[in-house]
Amino acid sequence: MNVDSAVAIEIDRAVVTALETDDMSALRVMGNGEFSVVLGWPSSAPTLVVKPIGPFRPEEYLAYESLLHDYIAELRRRGVATVDTQITAVERQPGTIVGYMFQPLLESESLAENALTERVPLVDDPILDSIVSALMTCDADVSIDPPVSNWYWDGSRVALLDVGLPLMWGDQNSRRLDFAPFMRSLPIGARTLFRRGFESGTDRMRERRKLGIEFVSRLAFFDLDEWEGVALDAFNLRLDSADRISFEEVEAMRHSDSADLKRFKRLQRRQRRWVQGVLRRRYEFCLGESTY
Repeated sequence: MNVDSAVAIEIDRAVVTALETDDMSALRVMGNGEFSVVLGWPSSAPTLVVKPIGPFRPEEYLAYESLLHDYIAELRRRGVATVDTQITAVERQPGTIVGYMFQPLLESESLAENALTERVPLVDDPILDSIVSALMTCDADVSIDPPVSNWYWDGSRVALLDVGLPLMWGDQNSRRLDFAPFMRSLPIGARTLFRRGFESGTDRMRERRKLGIEFVSRLAFFDLDEWEGVALDAFNLRLDSADRISFEEVEAMRHSDSADLKRFKRLQRRQRRWVQGVLRRRYEFCLGESTY
């Protein structure tokens, strides 16, 4: 896709106004994540979905942008389709870069989480099978944030929507994604703890069985509880017998992740109150409510 940089600048002005007034009503919020929101643009009649990423220091943004391009290329090399994606940098103020990630607005009924609600749960369902097949391409070098909300169904196979968490590792197990910029939405005292938590959480995604546990554990958050059994079977059919996953593991991860993410959002809101009320500065992060 080819979105003019002037569009990103216009969006950033609208976002800054929302941050300064603490009023998001002029923006079309179409989704929420842990680190940002998903916006429809133009707000009056969206044709694009846009996700603010950052803010970053300039060198951090360059590293993230390079990693994102490497990640998409590697997924496609492995046969995992990705939704057409563009990221554009905007200098919000000297030394501060915000990335705007653009994708085309897709039909809501073709989002995997919505498409599955219209289907009978079967272990060989083509949407489920396509997601599991994509996740089975992951390994110690490259992984995918697995929840069903991250996938689009084109009628023949799924494509990854959420590429904003480019999970790649380099030589000697070095983590290529730097979580430090994303932790600045939190109070200073909580940043190291949560950075380590996110690093540990993504490191477990290097194991396919852990990806399966994570995928199944998130289904209930999208009212897809009835798919849990067949999804569990679909992963276990692909895993070695010694690696098969259980409902007990799914339940444990669901409760742990839900509690951690709720705490994360509470601390973000606390930091926003501190920055706005005590420091009298603009809080630079677009916060939405967590999906989980």
